[in-house]
This record gives sequence, structure tokens and C-alpha cells, in this order.
Amino acid sequence: MSIIINWSSVIQYVFGIFIVVITTFISLYIKNKINRENLEFWANKAVVAAEQIHNGDGLGGIKKDFVKAFLADMGFVMKTASLSDKVNIAIESAVMGLKILKNK
Repeated sequence: MSIIINWSSVIQYVFGIFIVVITTFISLYIKNKINRENLEFWANKAVVAAEQIHNGDGLGGIKKDFVKAFLADMGFVMKTASLSDKVNIAIESAVMGLKILKNK
């Protein structure tokens, strides 16, 4: 008794699995890139708003709390330490950018 293998079906199956795996990785990459760009954009906006609303020296903690609350409302909830670090980096980067613009 011999078994006949339909190679075209096997190739189609393997190719289908390959496409699913590649599509999954590409979609995750794009989603992460968009989220990172959105985080930077909204962090910049929130820092500028915090500077305007809470104008004065010695209010850094209040301003940072305002920015974190704003970013949480925008969907950047700090569920993990990794996301918390990314949010803090985006906030500090936005603050530095604002300081540089002010000094020009």
C-alpha cells in the first residue's frame, strides 16, 4: 500500500502558515511604532499644557502628575513597568524639548 502525497496542498498549507506568521509580526511592529509615535506626540502636548496651566517654579511634581493623568486618559495606562518607563522617558524628553525651545 502506498501513500500518495499531494504536494501542491502541502505547499499551499506551508505558504499559508508562513503568511499568517509574517502578517502577525508586521502588524505588531506597526502597532508598536504607531503607539510610540502617539505617546511622544501626546506627551509633548501634555507637557506644554501643564506648563501653561501650572505656571511657576517648584511645581514639577504637580505638572508631572497632570501629564501622567492626561496620558492615562489618552489610553497610555501604565500597567507594566516597561510602559511606565516609556511614559516617563517620553515626559522627560518633552520637558527637555520645551526647555530648549524656551532658551532659543
